[in-house]
Amino acid sequence: MALAAAKLHDRELEVRAYERALELTWKPNLRANILYNRGDAKMGLGPLRDAIADFGKHRCLVFGNGLSHGMDS
Repeated sequence: MALAAAKLHDRELEVRAYERALELTWKPNLRANILYNRGDAKMGLGPLRDAIADFGKHRCLVFGNGLSHGMDS
């Protein structure tokens, strides 16, 4: 859903879709990817503080747990 919203340039729907994905996903590497993408979508909406917070959470998951960005396992 988030990817379709991004293609349609509907950033609000994209953010909501990523929020729903976060509710359903518990694997740290997948959550890191979703947080990064949600941060990118939030940047498009304008609230940079919210986007920076998501990028910070992404960074903690990736570097704090030794994950490689983009891994699916």
